[in-house]
Amino acid sequence: MDIKLFQQLVELPRSSWEIVYPAYSSDYFLFCDEFSHYVAMCYLSGTLSFEAADRAMNELFSYSYSDEDRGMPDFALQVFNAFDQGEFHHRDDSHDVDPEQKYTRPILIKVFEQHSLVANPSFKRDT
Repeated sequence: MDIKLFQQLVELPRSSWEIVYPAYSSDYFLFCDEFSHYVAMCYLSGTLSFEAADRAMNELFSYSYSDEDRGMPDFALQVFNAFDQGEFHHRDDSHDVDPEQKYTRPILIKVFEQHSLVANPSFKRDT
């Protein structure tokens, strides 16, 4: 996992990814999974806000489907969907429900368990 590269990508708009991504790997699906893992771990540990993590996953989704239909592997798509569920109030929820807390966090923990990964709350971004 190239943490320094991922730190750059979290901060960059999608239009800059074409410049940065080739330095990582020719295995696009591995890149998607490792970037998604990085974003989710930073979010779960509190070192990346929901807004920043959600934006990063939206950029990855856009990069994967808008310019070319590259697609996303299952893990990365599940992480994207976890953040997507936290973006809005769901119809059956009262207005005092925080969708980030009700949906995003539990879904990410479940995704990590399904893929035999540990959701390490002490994970820290390399600064």
